[in-house]
Amino acid sequence: MKSLFTNLTGNYSSTASVVDGTLILSLLDAVTPTVWQMELGHARASALELRKQDENNFILVLKTPRGDVHDIAPFDNRGRAVAALQAASRAMEQARGQLRPTTNNEYRSNTLPALYQTKQSDGGKAGKILTGVIVAAVIVIAINVALTSGRTLAPQTGRSMATATAQTTPAPTARPESGAPISADDYLRSLGQ
Repeated sequence: MKSLFTNLTGNYSSTASVVDGTLILSLLDAVTPTVWQMELGHARASALELRKQDENNFILVLKTPRGDVHDIAPFDNRGRAVAALQAASRAMEQARGQLRPTTNNEYRSNTLPALYQTKQSDGGKAGKILTGVIVAAVIVIAINVALTSGRTLAPQTGRSMATATAQTTPAPTARPESGAPISADDYLRSLGQ
């Protein structure tokens, strides 16, 4: 009798594996054969469990931290349902260290469930600080330009002052002898000639 049942059902069994952070359940011995996948980065706090539907039927479900329950596959006996749950457990144990949290841009709509977004590093915080520093520098420069634009007189250099002084005062006609002491004003006047 058991061999007849095995031949009729094809002797299928449930298998599970984790590939690139995705749990893949192949539940071929379920009442409705199902291949189901879930991104493990989105479901870190979720739980797989068996629930009794009626006398002989059990259903494998996913419970989320929010309390949502997602049906995965119904089984017609408890042994097959437990075997499917064990296969999922073994696959996740063997994948330890391969699991990684996912970000929004990696989310695929065919996975279940999208529980929460993982918090990304504060790289955006550095950008905000840099933007604030640049804006502050622009404001300081604008204020400085506004305050200095009202001035009409430009500061004169030492050479132009000497030239202006030389034009107002008569210059000595002869150069003093080399080595003879002279005042700084006289020396500057002599350069202006």
